[in-house]
Amino acid sequence: MGIFGRREVARLGARIGLRRIAVAASALGVIGFLVPAPVAAGVISTPAPIFALVPGPAVAEFASPASESLVSGAVELRVAALDNTGIRIPGEFFYANPATPETHLGQLIPSSDPPSTSAAGEEVTLTAVLDTRELPDADYRIAAKLTDTEGNQSVVTETIRTDNTAPRVVMTAPHPGPVPTVTQAYEVTGHVDDANLASWSLRASGPGWVSEITSGTMPVSQGSIGTYLGSMAPPGYFGPVD
Repeated sequence: MGIFGRREVARLGARIGLRRIAVAASALGVIGFLVPAPVAAGVISTPAPIFALVPGPAVAEFASPASESLVSGAVELRVAALDNTGIRIPGEFFYANPATPETHLGQLIPSSDPPSTSAAGEEVTLTAVLDTRELPDADYRIAAKLTDTEGNQSVVTETIRTDNTAPRVVMTAPHPGPVPTVTQAYEVTGHVDDANLASWSLRASGPGWVSEITSGTMPVSQGSIGTYLGSMAPPGYFGPVD
């Protein structure tokens, strides 16, 4: 019987058709994994014990949000975990500047999970909500601390980036003042900027119609954003264009 870490256990368990058992068993720490020796064709063998368990802290990982993801608004934090003795619910969630030493988990994030204890070996999901609108746009380390019924503790962390600032759009032409009459083409100038710009579009609209002038994914720095053509309005249209 060999001694394997968690990844090796899951790999060996999957190889002999015991993936769920191997994954659940990996929550128990170091595992002695016993694989029955091959038998001759047509011979029925009695399955040998599959693993011997050495208890340890719970195994956990963030289910959402994804690590390094861009988030905004109220974000639900979800951690999947299991343990050989059971996990005390709720867990503890924290956020901190990524430069903060990991020995300091950061500010506590309240959890609304009702108090309970999971069954031994049961996979559970623990949750909390982080309202990123209360924080400056920046990178943050989020952490979850779990405690099992024996008092063993596990901590899992990942980094996210918050962005609750709308893109900045400034149009320098057309200028405020008299509205120009456009029959052919009119160039719209200005700039578009955002720290995490995904896309932008420039549209013309009037009563009952909308037409896209152009769009892009890159910032525009004090230049041409697009050109409005008179043909973008419905045939025969004469009136204001926004």
